[in-house]
Amino acid sequence: MNLRTALRDDLRAEHEQLDDLMGEYDLTTEEGLRALLTCHYGVWSRIDGKDPKTKQALSSRCEALSADLAVLGSPVEENTEELLQLNDDAINYMASGAQLGTVMLSKQWKNADNPTVLAAHHFFDIPTNPGQWRELCAKLSEIPKDSDYAKEVLEDALRIYKLFEVESQAFNG
Repeated sequence: MNLRTALRDDLRAEHEQLDDLMGEYDLTTEEGLRALLTCHYGVWSRIDGKDPKTKQALSSRCEALSADLAVLGSPVEENTEELLQLNDDAINYMASGAQLGTVMLSKQWKNADNPTVLAAHHFFDIPTNPGQWRELCAKLSEIPKDSDYAKEVLEDALRIYKLFEVESQAFNG
């Protein structure tokens, strides 16, 4: 088995739980959209990678989330905690997958009739890059599941899933 298959199969329950958590938010309301964006900001602002492209992608994502939260009257406080240094492939796998999932969420958001909700569009405007996703999946498919590198990627992807769970619970009580 390869790393791509392991990420999909071994973390299926976490993926489904995350989909369920994200699906609970009513993105046509300020409260629901704020909850989703706060959860995402709480995750992506706490992690860092080594690769400059990963760092830039995380920074851009956090800037979009911050801009939208400001539109909703909830400016973010800068994270003063030490960033979690995670594997770049784990970050890119989770971020690319999350962005593909955001396409589905944006369909609900586009149905809002609240102009403030619709003005908070920066996060939904982050482009998906299916080619990049395919390239990453192809790369991960070449890595044996039982390698030390694969174990690191799996562990860090699981850490990101757990961060989403914690951030979602923190906002929802």
